[in-house]
Amino acid sequence: MLTEADGEAFLYQDGNLGHGGSERVGGYEVGFCHHIGRRPTMEDEHLATSFDLHVNKIRYPVRLFGIFDGHGGPEASRFLKEHLKSKLEETLIELNPSGLTDEGIWNALKLTFVRLNEEFPGHSGSTATVSMILDGNLWNANVGDSRTILQNGEEVLQMSEDANPTDPRYKKGIENRGGGVWWNGGMRVNGALAVARSLGDHSLNGAISARPKITMIPLDNIRQGSHIIMACDGIYDVASSRQVGRAVRENRADTPEAMARKIVNSAFQAESTDNLSAMVIRL
Repeated sequence: MLTEADGEAFLYQDGNLGHGGSERVGGYEVGFCHHIGRRPTMEDEHLATSFDLHVNKIRYPVRLFGIFDGHGGPEASRFLKEHLKSKLEETLIELNPSGLTDEGIWNALKLTFVRLNEEFPGHSGSTATVSMILDGNLWNANVGDSRTILQNGEEVLQMSEDANPTDPRYKKGIENRGGGVWWNGGMRVNGALAVARSLGDHSLNGAISARPKITMIPLDNIRQGSHIIMACDGIYDVASSRQVGRAVRENRADTPEAMARKIVNSAFQAESTDNLSAMVIRL
């Protein structure tokens, strides 16, 4: 999936843009940074939290991370930040009544996104790239074009898939739901939305789906000291997944917060015109 060319202007470098911070989530060191960039408003949010899942009298610790890139206002991204944790916990319990299974987890991630989409009362929308560590596995669920990559030792893996409306697979689904893709300053769903899947965007009358693409990798296959890197498309407008992953790998002595700040600063210096958000989790 790492086929795009490196962004020529992107250079991993320090700066004091935006606001960031660090925290520990279930023993994992997490750093994040947000910057409004060259937009008049900020519509991004992030989530880094944990909870204990109780299934069939067994306790499973859950570590949950997300980047949400709102459009048409910040309401949808805020809704996801506030409600994802509780809805996911509820759905995981519902779909794993006799014990936790990979199928039950996969279905719970799918249904959680669908239910949140149905319950969102507003008119804005948001991408969502969500990573979850549960029962020895790293899961990713994604709608839209925010992106999760994994720097695993010397390897860089893109765990999410951008939902591009010009991709024949996504375009066919949009058309089957009564929508279309045409030019309006870019190829957009119904001439309005630049991503083929999202949560919210009810004004498109069901032309897009909120069902995420899901991937999973066992934690045993991830080297200690590797990193999950989650970011909005404002970063990847000017940088490739390989480039960001390589920068993190080559600067692994930095803290996760410093990494997130430098990724955001570098994208701004590379002339990104969007909101900028990044989160880095050290494994």
